[in-house]
Amino acid sequence: MELTWFRRPSADQPGTLNACYNAVDRHVVSGLADHPAITGSSTLDFAALLEQVAALAGALQALGVEQGHLVRVLLDDPVERVLAWLACERLGAVHGDVSSASIVIASSDLDEPGVRARILSGVPGSDPGRDVDWLLAIKAGREQPAGCTPVAPDAAAYVVAGEVVLLQELGSHPSEVGELHARLYDGLPLTLP
Repeated sequence: MELTWFRRPSADQPGTLNACYNAVDRHVVSGLADHPAITGSSTLDFAALLEQVAALAGALQALGVEQGHLVRVLLDDPVERVLAWLACERLGAVHGDVSSASIVIASSDLDEPGVRARILSGVPGSDPGRDVDWLLAIKAGREQPAGCTPVAPDAAAYVVAGEVVLLQELGSHPSEVGELHARLYDGLPLTLP
């Protein structure tokens, strides 16, 4: 799997790339916009996936999420979970899952050191200044969709079971996120329940 670099590595520079660009955008640019990206209970081609991911990333960006920020994700819908992961990566933010146990403990106070945002379902919103409905966030994000942030290959991309996985390891990591990236990097559709 050959990745597209924004700036190729050199002897004195590590280079920059973006996981979301390699998983989604480059397939649209190369003429595969109408090819399936997600199949199963929902079907999205690469163009629709790009539109939704850029919109969600725009909403996250409007909430102050930037490169290097940690975003916790707890979503029951597998398509929404993939959208959230890719939106975080589009901004260069680090995504990590939230265990349901931590939600029970923190449901009244979602503050956690180092976490910029949480994308949750199944937890009642309690702060209208902080809690945003998923569909409203996507709609708002369409007004200013986010572009892809150039990221160094040795930057953190996500956290799984306490392990920090680097951007350069995404497509080969033996996790759900790693398998997802391997397929999308190769332009293959994800089959989700």
